[in-house]
Amino acid sequence: MDTKHFFIWFYQLHTTHINIKDAKEKFGDDFDSMLGQLTPFFHMSKDGLMSLKKQYKIGIIDIKKTQSFLITDDEFDYRIDLDDLNGALDKDIVLAKVDVVDPFVVTVLKSNLTQIIALVKKTKKFIRFDSEVTRDKLIIVNDIPDYLVDGHYCLLHVENQTKTTIETKFIEVIGHQNDPDMDIVKIIYEYGWHTKFSKELLKELSEIKVDDVYEKSYRRDLTNELIVTIDGADAKDLDDAISLKELDDEHVLLGVHIADVSYFVKEGSLIDQEAYQRATSVYLADRVIPMLPHALSNDLCSLNPNEEKYTLSVLMKINKNMEVVSHEIFPSVIKTSYRLTYDRVNDFLYNFKTFEDERLNQMLLKMNEISMQLKRLRYKRGAIDFHSIELGFVIKNHEVLDVYQRTSDDAEKLIESFMILTNEVISKHMYDLGYPNIYRIHEKPDLVKIDQAYQTLRVLGFHPSQKLKSQHKILQQLTEESMKTRYGSIVHTVLLRAMQKAKYYFEPIGHFGLASAYYSHFTSPIRRYPDLFLHRMIRDIIFDHKEKAINHYRQILPEVSEHTSIQERTAIQMERDVEKLMSCLYMKKYVGQVYEAIITQVMMNGFFVRTHKGIEGFVHLKNVDDYLVYHEAKMLFTSSQGKKYRLGDTIQVQLLKVDMDELKIDFTIYKKREIKSKNKSKKRK
Repeated sequence: MDTKHFFIWFYQLHTTHINIKDAKEKFGDDFDSMLGQLTPFFHMSKDGLMSLKKQYKIGIIDIKKTQSFLITDDEFDYRIDLDDLNGALDKDIVLAKVDVVDPFVVTVLKSNLTQIIALVKKTKKFIRFDSEVTRDKLIIVNDIPDYLVDGHYCLLHVENQTKTTIETKFIEVIGHQNDPDMDIVKIIYEYGWHTKFSKELLKELSEIKVDDVYEKSYRRDLTNELIVTIDGADAKDLDDAISLKELDDEHVLLGVHIADVSYFVKEGSLIDQEAYQRATSVYLADRVIPMLPHALSNDLCSLNPNEEKYTLSVLMKINKNMEVVSHEIFPSVIKTSYRLTYDRVNDFLYNFKTFEDERLNQMLLKMNEISMQLKRLRYKRGAIDFHSIELGFVIKNHEVLDVYQRTSDDAEKLIESFMILTNEVISKHMYDLGYPNIYRIHEKPDLVKIDQAYQTLRVLGFHPSQKLKSQHKILQQLTEESMKTRYGSIVHTVLLRAMQKAKYYFEPIGHFGLASAYYSHFTSPIRRYPDLFLHRMIRDIIFDHKEKAINHYRQILPEVSEHTSIQERTAIQMERDVEKLMSCLYMKKYVGQVYEAIITQVMMNGFFVRTHKGIEGFVHLKNVDDYLVYHEAKMLFTSSQGKKYRLGDTIQVQLLKVDMDELKIDFTIYKKREIKSKNKSKKRK
């Protein structure tokens, strides 16, 4: 067996040493044959432990335009010259020697490159394939089709690579460089995200049959209830609806009705396999890549107004203290009375612009009251209300006309509160019954990272209280205090960076950010696979009492949790890349423009700034017409004239450059210059 398998296994354990017995158990007789090749890199101790020698590190290569870095589990990264990569490409896992003046890659352990987006360069005499990610390696393409033209972008599958060449197989043309939305298409393909549904899948979709007679006898009929949806104006995949009844002076009955996608998408079907592969819908500026075909997401499953729809309903009896004293979960059929939008409901709540239906007015007022009470209850138990900046774009004819920061008002918070409560109730229900469940977990922050964040915030004048023993309360104090100042967004960003990433898991570790012991995703099965998966478990185990299903789900839960977590992170990164792209497309029209911006992050080689529209860019020292000295402890720069540039300061910057290849925006510090007019000069003469 190749020793690379051993190195990768060791790296993925995230440990400094392993027991030799464990290695033998893992690799069997192959370990003995590998031992001689591993000895130069590993230290073998007398007590049966082996650890990587200090001069070697395993990590991921991060390649920039002029330099690269080895990202490891250490607190700092190792700079590696581009000439010392030994054939490694961006995001490859490598073994490197780092205890030398010029660290270098010893060998590539695992290539990240499985496919390439290549630009066709074609003349009468030759055809060449260029890619931004392959650096100087020659791309060899097998079975080149005759119909390729100069400027085509192609998807190539990587079959083999050496230090100088990459052998590939042609897959398809994805577009032409002159296509107006080619930049977004390239990003989608670079992430390997599926965009099309196969003919076989669409055929399976067309054969879905709805047994109305049986289903309506099986489901509780709620079609005469006042049930509404509240979503964004552009939303077409409506997967949650809400209702509310006042039972008496002490109790209300809150209903949350979620599209029963599991009825249409059967386990193991082609639709299910594709939904699992994607694991989530992706929202990219002016488009959506759905997890499910539109016939399901926008039609059959979507809770469109005045149409009978199959749902899973959760009815929660809530007392005045906002405690859920009892609840029911059951299959239902509903007919939503109104398709409301966030903007219209906010107009009602803030500006008293009423609806014609007085029942609706009264229900929305009571819902908003309950939503605010639920939020106060979450705060009391320790939930942290982090604010992050999310950009929206005004796009017309593929041109970015404007950029704005998205806001969340009472209507959005109303839906958020009800969905959080429902997710908690469902999660606790599954736990109490001892059934398998896919949990949404958010682990406690890493102590080293959170201490570093607190150190940064002290520079801004925010000091974590020594009296507060709970980490939740300290974070609540900091987030709350900062929102009253101009540093609010910076404080929230610094703290968010110190947080762990939320993910899916098969055990109830808890959700730190929500201060919730049991939390699952149940309310969005049209756009998230974990929700669909949870619906299916509820159907099989609770509704249909399939005993065999319990062991089946327990066995596959770890794999489903890991895969959906990975896909979610990939989708988020893709969305961020498209956000950067849109920001760059907007800003490239304004090179030379002066902006007022806030310093959001200070580094040794410069600082990040954010404009009033929320667009971020970097002020590199090399682009500043002054000599700046960096003071790490105080997180500031001082100029030769004594001018200070601190974290959180508002300064004037000038847009210097927009790099469309690396999606970077460069600013410089703007300095007013007195320019003598030609007329005045002539008069003096």
